Amino acid sequence: LIDVLDINIIEYFKDKLKEIGDFVRENNLRLSMHLNHFFVLNSTNEHIVLSTINILNCYKNIFKFMNISGTIVLHVGSKALGKREGMKRFINNFNKLDNDTKALIILENDDKVYNVKNILYICERINIPMCLDYHHFLCNKTNEKIEDYIERIFKTWKSIPKVHISSPESKKNIRAHHQYIDVNMFIKFIEKVSFLNIDFDIMIEAKGKDEALFKLVRELKYKTNYKFIKETVFVL
Repeated sequence: LIDVLDINIIEYFKDKLKEIGDFVRENNLRLSMHLNHFFVLNSTNEHIVLSTINILNCYKNIFKFMNISGTIVLHVGSKALGKREGMKRFINNFNKLDNDTKALIILENDDKVYNVKNILYICERINIPMCLDYHHFLCNKTNEKIEDYIERIFKTWKSIPKVHISSPESKKNIRAHHQYIDVNMFIKFIEKVSFLNIDFDIMIEAKGKDEALFKLVRELKYKTNYKFIKETVFVL
């Protein structure tokens, strides 16, 4: 991918990217990308780090041709030599990026290794937003309560905060994503963070895609008194 996704290839699609960017702005959308697990900014392998930086620069150029301010969601990545060293490598390699690339990056908590406390520490240290993944939080916590962290998490954002929500595939496979969203879990999360009384985006991660979103909306309308001001926007 790194060998072919260079600026010349991206420029070839500049008219289509501009068209997409126009649509994003006209509809007041907030667009983000998520690197897959092959790209690890804190890897101990220099080639992987360079590949990660290259793909970040490629995405930066995609947003440039779209003429929008997008974001890129990352995980800290490797835990080689221990979590503390992994966090230190992430910060060091992040500081090597140019300012335009740094401005794109949002950091997300893991379901196994880097928990909410770890990600908050990094985000507050290098001044970038933290994307809370609530499913990952439930998989990777001890006695923490999300209501004790949510205000600090949202304060890392200079724009509208974003949260990821998904539901476990099964009790046996709790880390995998379900086809749909557990509406009761969703409501419980909303109740835990509603004391902040601020706007935030919720991105659902479900195999059912749009069908999962509209199923959740139907169930929320049935189970709650949330006031829907648009098809997928509600206020408490």
